[in-house]
Amino acid sequence: MDHIGGLPMYVATRSLYRMRPPTIIVPKVIKESVEKLFEAH
Repeated sequence: MDHIGGLPMYVATRSLYRMRPPTIIVPKVIKESVEKLFEAH
């Protein structure tokens, strides 16, 4: 799986372990695309 595609899985896994949501830092040029990725999941 692509690293970007794995972000929702990473966030979900942290949630399952009752951990706080992570801080995800991405380049400005892909910020909007990453936000859309989370909206889809």
